[in-house]
Amino acid sequence: MNRQQLLNLVNNNLPDNISRRISPYKLREIFGNYLNAYYSKEDDQLSGVVDLNDFFTKLQLLTAGQAQVHWNNITNVPALGGGITINRETLSAGITLDDTSATYQFLDTNGANRTIDINDLGSTIYKIFVIKNIGTGNYLRVNASSNSFYVNENEILGLVWDGIEWQEV
Repeated sequence: MNRQQLLNLVNNNLPDNISRRISPYKLREIFGNYLNAYYSKEDDQLSGVVDLNDFFTKLQLLTAGQAQVHWNNITNVPALGGGITINRETLSAGITLDDTSATYQFLDTNGANRTIDINDLGSTIYKIFVIKNIGTGNYLRVNASSNSFYVNENEILGLVWDGIEWQEV
């Protein structure tokens, strides 16, 4: 199969809403190193057999349930900071939360007002904290970025790190 035959085969299998003309450069971008291993500029021929069934079409990738892409093959995705975890704690002093801390914080003030400091995380980590004061008669002061929030008895505070600062939700 020569380059033109391969281009025609790919162009004829594209969905209607996608351009029918693909340049050899775009084809090489689509098939990457797999195509480079078989294509020789000198003879304008493919030295091996390229089976288009080995590749998902753009339509398959855009349609839920039509293609599987392993998580490790996806690039430029944010690191998800810790998943959903729970911490229930009776405090004897203030605490500091970071990207390794539990998502849900059920905190007992233990008879005194307490301070919770939350570190800024950087631009590639996204994190959520849900903080509930399960103590009686005292508040939690939550310092996040340049803001302070007060969580009274039985109140809940939700915070999301947006890559720049903590946002209340």
